Amino acid sequence: MKNNNRKIMKKISAVLFDMDGVLLDTMPLHEAAWSQLFNEENIPFDAEDAYLNEGRTGISMIETVYHKTKGSTPSKEYTHKLYERKKEIMKRFPPVVEIIGMPKVLEFLYSKGIKIGVVTGSGQRNIINKLQQFYDKIVIEENIITGLDVKNGKPHPEPYVKALDRVDITAEEAIVIENAPLGVEAAKAANIFTIAINTGILDDKVLEEAGANRVCKDSEELLQMLRDYIH
Repeated sequence: MKNNNRKIMKKISAVLFDMDGVLLDTMPLHEAAWSQLFNEENIPFDAEDAYLNEGRTGISMIETVYHKTKGSTPSKEYTHKLYERKKEIMKRFPPVVEIIGMPKVLEFLYSKGIKIGVVTGSGQRNIINKLQQFYDKIVIEENIITGLDVKNGKPHPEPYVKALDRVDITAEEAIVIENAPLGVEAAKAANIFTIAINTGILDDKVLEEAGANRVCKDSEELLQMLRDYIH
């Protein structure tokens, strides 16, 4: 576990969460859907590709993987066709469930009067609806930034900068909870203290090198960390 002891100077007013792999246990589903999609297109892709690129918008994922393997940029028509196919594949998978223990984490923050924001590269309405269903009254629509709300997705800082504006606080008053290197990079580029919860297949070192201030293994350890900063 890495502990980068940057002192948080201001009282924490908000915690901004990634969605997939942090609040919802969707990453195995996304990985399977992307793998099936790219396999159908004879484009090389494996589980590590899914986790290393987690946090990108769907369009960015397709463009990135295509360019990596083909050396060129796919047409907009082809890209959108593949993204619609990916969403179709996802709908056939088992129901989404929350990450074990995360409701307890959010309930703790809510009890302390901490604002809760969600920053996701996803634009899939059915999954975002599930998020609000599981975290009813704690996660509210107006504090969710999706891939449809930004011009530049993760690892660009825009999603987290927009989230700060949405909850009306400064970077020094926030903590980000991420599970993906691109998400960590985005949060750090927005100058926000970042805790990585490693719910995927990547080594902790990948998250540390992306810039995570601290890395934890599960929601229980995350809750203990948050208690260090929120009293």
